[in-house]
Amino acid sequence: HRHLAAAGFDLCRHALLRLVQGRGRRLQRRIDGTAHGADQHRHLCRIPGANVAKQERLACRMATRLTVHMPCLPLADALRATNRIPEAVAAESELGRRGSASDPRTFALYLATRGEQTDLALRLATRELGDRADVFSYDALAWAQFGAGRFTEAWQAIERALAEGTKDARIFLHAAVIAVRLDRADAGEWIGRARSLEKLLLPSEREHLASAVKAPAVANTATHSSPTAR
Repeated sequence: HRHLAAAGFDLCRHALLRLVQGRGRRLQRRIDGTAHGADQHRHLCRIPGANVAKQERLACRMATRLTVHMPCLPLADALRATNRIPEAVAAESELGRRGSASDPRTFALYLATRGEQTDLALRLATRELGDRADVFSYDALAWAQFGAGRFTEAWQAIERALAEGTKDARIFLHAAVIAVRLDRADAGEWIGRARSLEKLLLPSEREHLASAVKAPAVANTATHSSPTAR
């Protein structure tokens, strides 16, 4: 997989170079959610007349950090955010080829987010819950169930994910979307929690959040929602 890793590094470096040069505002929001990324970007911006060499070095350092820890899904989202569609498609194809075996939980989330192969997403999430019965597996199961149209079961699963009190942007997002679909009274609360951590969501996940905010039942109150203790 050395060629894939090298290609991923180069694509990530290019996107990040656009960021530090001030031409990747949408990608900046994605990088702001990663460790050290925002601080390094702000530090560079404080350097008067920062030259191309410094920008390139920073982009390379950030690309190294991200490509070591970033699976194909976030990379694909970052590429789409900078309109590098062919490269995004390539990353998504790689995820499709390897996702079921290498990271079934992430692949289940990917499929459910895209609304693709919902039966496969549900099988993968159910199997993952058997292997790793943690809050993130319950979250993946809830999202897969939601994608399959099993809304009541999805809420039951997301409640299990929320029960531990984990402050996770994706869990809050899924809770918000499911609650809106079920017209629950607490939908606004979960929207508020998700929005408070929105910078940690992928661009495709933010689209789901935006749709939830625009839902008629919450459109007039979501803006004023704030996280509250359960």
